[in-house]
Amino acid sequence: MSTPSVLFVCVKNGGKSQMAAALMRQIAGEAITVHSAGTRPGGSLNKASRAVVEEVGASMEGEFTKPIDPALLDSVDRVIVLGTEAVIERPGTAPIEVWETDEPSTRGIEGEERMRLIREDVFARVTALALDLTGQPAGHAERYQAVADDLVRRFEGVFDEASVRAAVRGAHAALAPTNTVPTYLPVLVERFAKEQLVARAQAEGRQAKPLPELLFVCVHNAGRSQIAAALARHLSGGRVNVRSAGSQPTGEINPVAVQVLAERGIPCPTPSPSR
Repeated sequence: MSTPSVLFVCVKNGGKSQMAAALMRQIAGEAITVHSAGTRPGGSLNKASRAVVEEVGASMEGEFTKPIDPALLDSVDRVIVLGTEAVIERPGTAPIEVWETDEPSTRGIEGEERMRLIREDVFARVTALALDLTGQPAGHAERYQAVADDLVRRFEGVFDEASVRAAVRGAHAALAPTNTVPTYLPVLVERFAKEQLVARAQAEGRQAKPLPELLFVCVHNAGRSQIAAALARHLSGGRVNVRSAGSQPTGEINPVAVQVLAERGIPCPTPSPSR
């Protein structure tokens, strides 16, 4: 299955379209191919836009302003125009959607404060688009928000809110490209983000390690690593913190793995999404 793609467009390609592209890359990783361009591109990126994007863990590193490539207008799955000022004179075959984004300057708000308000508006829209392009129901937006809120409370005093929310977005970006069961992705994202935050907190000395850590890894995290983790957890009697992961996780557990564990009376470490 081909990777969905999106082109973000604004006038100068220095602020809003670059911001949307950076946030989409942070959320979706390699699950979505992201482009940005301007109808009348300027010479450099907006410094305030870059700064507020970095505040939430996203990045415009290596990006530059560029005009619209006509070929992209025929090849991408979606074209998003941010604001009503940008007009694509020669549309291609891709569907075009115009986002009438918030413009705080009309209320006298300028600088980084202006860009933060724009960022929050754009982030909500980008999240909805990411869910759509990755085949997830719109209701997942609320689930991811709840995951982030819970982890912010869980790690209060350990990490600031921006770092925790960035970890959730990073977990989604890591898992979405190979996940084959979108229904269960929020559960996997929550687990992965929590494990990453715990590991980071312990590595940086922010939290003590109450138990030894053991990680089993295979390719898909669907069979061998899950079986090994289940056996280790069972044999350790809770005296070892056991985790499993995959270099290319699928989001599903092989039902045969669940079956062979059940034959020994050992529960699988995580519920099988196929149930």
